[in-house]
Amino acid sequence: MAPGARRVKRESTVAYGGLVTPDESLYSAGTNTPKQEIDLESFSDVLEDPFQVTQHDGLPADEGYQSTQRRSVSVRTSRPVKSSHDPQPELHPASMAEPAQTQGLELVGQKVKILVDAISELRNFGLDHVVQLPELVLIGDQSAGKSSLMSALTEVQLPKDQGICTKCPANIKTSPSDTWTCQVSLQQYYKYISPGPRGVESRHVTKARPFPPWVEQVLEVKKFKTITNKSELEEVIKWAQIALLNHDEDYRIFIPGTGRRALGDFQQERESTEAKFSPNVIFIEISGPGLPALSFYDLPGIFRVAPDPKDQYLAKVIENLAIKYINRPNALIIWTLAMKTDPSNSSTGKVIQDCKATSRCVGVLTNPDHVSVRHLEYEKILLGKTHIVRHGYYITKQPAENSNLHGPNYHALARQEETEFFDTHELWTQDWADFRDRCGTGAIQEFLSTQLATQILYSIPNITEKVQQRTRDVDQQLSDCPDLPESDILNIITRLLAQVSNDIQNLVNGDLFDLATSFQNEWTTLCDQFRDLILHIKPKITVSHESDHVTEVIELSDDEPSQPSTPVRKRPAEQAQSPAQRQRTSQSPHSQYRIQTPPTGIKRENGLMQAPPLPGRLPTASSRNQFTGTPFQSVENLGKGFTNLSEISKTILSNTRPGLPGLVNIKTYNDLCLQSVASWKFPLEIFTNETLHMLRQQLENILKKRMGVYEQTQLYRVAGAHLQKFLDNQMEEQRKCLKELFELETYRSFTINRTAILENQATELRSLQQIRRIVRARAFVEKQVRLGQKKRLPVEMTMEERSKEMNKRAAEIKDEQLGPDPFKLELEVAAYIRGYYMTAALRFVDSVCLSVHGKLFRNISQSIFYYLETQLGIAGSPDGEEVCRNLMEEDATSGRKRRELKQEKHRLTAFSERLARLVEQIREGDNSEHGQFEPAAYSNYTDDGMPDVPEGEDDDDVMIVDDRSLL
Repeated sequence: MAPGARRVKRESTVAYGGLVTPDESLYSAGTNTPKQEIDLESFSDVLEDPFQVTQHDGLPADEGYQSTQRRSVSVRTSRPVKSSHDPQPELHPASMAEPAQTQGLELVGQKVKILVDAISELRNFGLDHVVQLPELVLIGDQSAGKSSLMSALTEVQLPKDQGICTKCPANIKTSPSDTWTCQVSLQQYYKYISPGPRGVESRHVTKARPFPPWVEQVLEVKKFKTITNKSELEEVIKWAQIALLNHDEDYRIFIPGTGRRALGDFQQERESTEAKFSPNVIFIEISGPGLPALSFYDLPGIFRVAPDPKDQYLAKVIENLAIKYINRPNALIIWTLAMKTDPSNSSTGKVIQDCKATSRCVGVLTNPDHVSVRHLEYEKILLGKTHIVRHGYYITKQPAENSNLHGPNYHALARQEETEFFDTHELWTQDWADFRDRCGTGAIQEFLSTQLATQILYSIPNITEKVQQRTRDVDQQLSDCPDLPESDILNIITRLLAQVSNDIQNLVNGDLFDLATSFQNEWTTLCDQFRDLILHIKPKITVSHESDHVTEVIELSDDEPSQPSTPVRKRPAEQAQSPAQRQRTSQSPHSQYRIQTPPTGIKRENGLMQAPPLPGRLPTASSRNQFTGTPFQSVENLGKGFTNLSEISKTILSNTRPGLPGLVNIKTYNDLCLQSVASWKFPLEIFTNETLHMLRQQLENILKKRMGVYEQTQLYRVAGAHLQKFLDNQMEEQRKCLKELFELETYRSFTINRTAILENQATELRSLQQIRRIVRARAFVEKQVRLGQKKRLPVEMTMEERSKEMNKRAAEIKDEQLGPDPFKLELEVAAYIRGYYMTAALRFVDSVCLSVHGKLFRNISQSIFYYLETQLGIAGSPDGEEVCRNLMEEDATSGRKRRELKQEKHRLTAFSERLARLVEQIREGDNSEHGQFEPAAYSNYTDDGMPDVPEGEDDDDVMIVDDRSLL
């Protein structure tokens, strides 16, 4: 006996079927079995503090399966347990005991009992979407005896008729209760798509579609039938599979006892199903006295060659299904291998190896009665020399299909028959006697229980972390949808509306630091961008003329007025275009603001001066839009192509009075100045819309901040609609004011700011004259090159060298050589237009921003107080309390979500308490004097051991579940 171990003798109890715990567990049935001597070795001898474990064999610990080397539980019964790897085994045959009506496993080790019971309780909390507790996956080749083994392990009578249980997976979950009941459901993760007359071929099985002709769908859970008589289970399972294989049919017609087609011939129905295979699951949920809460999956058998060549695709489909379940990290894989076949030909073994899952696998050899003499290949397997899996191999013999065993004592009699076989067969009592301790269903049950207990032990830290994280998530979601008030609703709503009004006032007044600071900064930035854009689109004047006899056309650039050293050369086709033919286009969010410009003139409509849209050149690929990323990026080119010297000359001539040559009529200045500011309409509209968008966003933020917890109620929706209407009404008044400002600027040119306009005019004139001289000098040099033999440039010069030389010569030209500029008057008119534009632009921007700040923001601040209370019918209303109660009604979806969150929070809390109690039991050995632990002190359980969670709405027969974590 290990140091510190205790040897005790006790009456052990056995529950009905499955994996149970020693002595009387929380769910034991209390049936007595023969006494055994048990050596209890504390888990503390194995692990100093299992709850500090974060890694195992260099890998992170999680709730998935954890195989443990050098950390196994030391166990000793009246018959030593022999390992298949023991070089010197000793055989101690056990005497046969009289079969009990329900024969199961007596577990060894007090800590194993605690852990297995903990698994049973924890699984009942229904938190599979948060943590995955251990589960068993039973796989094997076709006809390897999987279903028989599953029936023996769970003591559930599954169909044994050949071909019945090979067409869809089955999930058997057991849980404790006072009475035996079984509910069979259909879990439909996939829908059936008819393949047509050509059917399905192997090439249709791909990674994207592993189970053709089935494709994924939102999970539908259909309750098939609930029974209380064990003898009915086999029949129900058979018809449930037929229902799954006829996906498009109403499943209710296949329910035994009531379904129309279930009253017919089963054999005929089996041969005429719509599909030959289904990845959907028959879910068999069994509750009964003493049953632990465990989960088994029984998968269709893997095969290589289909009986019908048309069904060969099923070989790959079923293999894909096995891979899907093998790759579950929480699965302990039970590989069944029939001893009547060559183990090297096992398709299942290859799949397990390809998935690198041998470390989570235990082998079970079936049909040992087919081997009557020593078989070297199977002996090597049992010795762990070939086909190696981490947990070795066990052997079981189950009754044949034609067995005479029936009735309520079937499983007890089957265990007795199995024991007699291994105790009397010459092979197992002589040559293979060393493996006797791995023979029998009881040995398999004992191993699975111990292994699952070890798994849960090492998973506790990660499970705790995941439960805590999910609890935090649920708490956050509950804080976003708290319980609605049931009393004093009028005062609560009035206080909320007052907070909203105060926040809006502080926002527009600049007093609300957390919101107003951001808003005021953003709006100030918008104002700056608006000002910069208005100044940027100052009218551009083309200062070249055909009389200069050059092909270059130079536009005055405001960006670099002092460095126009390189003319912009236009293609002849471009020069031939009139201003009306040049259109500026944009693909920006404000592309509706496009300019199409007639060549000359403006026209008066309805007493207002309406400027025609301005001509502009399409920007080149290299042009840079300095307003990219701002709301004004689409109108950056408005000032380009405004006019040229020729057009100005025509306008002057058209307005000149006869007999007064050299004088410019005042109408010329007025018309051109009004035309220059007419383009402000589009930037003004952008500025207004952007201001509205910013205010709308801020009001939504305030409403969300103050009343977001009631977002699911009518109050939130109605209040939000009234706020938007309030803002729209305020903006409608403000638009009228801004329109009036624009009409003032476009009615008639006017300013009394004499100093500013004269300074701006002088600055613009200098810039125009400088550019104009460069154009004329360049034209003069080109004329010299063309006409003067001595002035011509060498033909071997590159284009860059020719340009530099031309610029150099132009810079050396004297004013005397150029003579008087014939467009001196036109330049002066152009300078006045641009000077007036700059003066009026700053005035206009100031007026617009001042109007928004002083009129719109002020009106919002003064009008918002009591606006919502009035619109909602609360202010001064004798029915205010009733109105508020109606406003607080929420939609059904939100109420259901809150109830579901509360139920999950309740389960999470109970789960955490049970897990914490498990930790204390393992650390401190907190057991009663009989080696048992008491039920939970908290009131989270009902009398049948289930979590006591608040009742929700009754489930329908069909549930639509959009939770892929269940897959």
